Amino acid sequence: MNFAFLGQVRSLRAPIRLVQSVTGGGATLVLNGVVAGNTLLLIDSYFRIGSTGVGESLPTDSNGTFVASSADAPFLFNGASDIGVGIFHQQNVASGTHTVTPQANTSHNTTLAEFSGLAVSGLFDLAKSAGSTVANHTSQVTGTTATTTQAAELVAIALCVGAATGANPMSIVDPVSGFNRLQLVDNDATSVGTHHSFKVIAATGTQSANESWTATESVITSMGCIATFKGA
Repeated sequence: MNFAFLGQVRSLRAPIRLVQSVTGGGATLVLNGVVAGNTLLLIDSYFRIGSTGVGESLPTDSNGTFVASSADAPFLFNGASDIGVGIFHQQNVASGTHTVTPQANTSHNTTLAEFSGLAVSGLFDLAKSAGSTVANHTSQVTGTTATTTQAAELVAIALCVGAATGANPMSIVDPVSGFNRLQLVDNDATSVGTHHSFKVIAATGTQSANESWTATESVITSMGCIATFKGA
């Protein structure tokens, strides 16, 4: 076996990178010129009047089908509503325009992103989520995953914060250490506090993140999640 040749093949693998992204306040999102074989992630932070206790449903796509990476049950806000986050993925996508619509929750902030250099099958690896309803808390962990399956992976995180009165700005710490920002809404007074981020890792290990902010509120709920995706 030609081991030198195998090393050359490995060196030619494209790195994981962000190609493009778009954000919106809950409306339909559109990415044009998506490259066949790439990966789409939809990340959502949402508030829902009238608690259902059920995680987000799959977003729809005019040019493909999403799968849930992390869509765990939301956390109860003020005894009657939901605060939650969701991450959804689509592997080996079709080329062209993707028009994507998330679940129509009462209020939400959404990121749609295209990445290259990821697996075209068996993409999803691990996910975890966590939340808190403790008064005046100013941080939220994502939870900690098991050890990643392989070294080269994409890690995505999401935060949502809802408060009775809220603050604008909340002073969310940005960036999260080691991560790159996709979307930041530093306002839980007239919106939901939102932070969507990603990083690329090059070694196996457990994955977690801690989000924090300065503003305090006696009635507050937050939720965070983390998901990992295998490189090609």
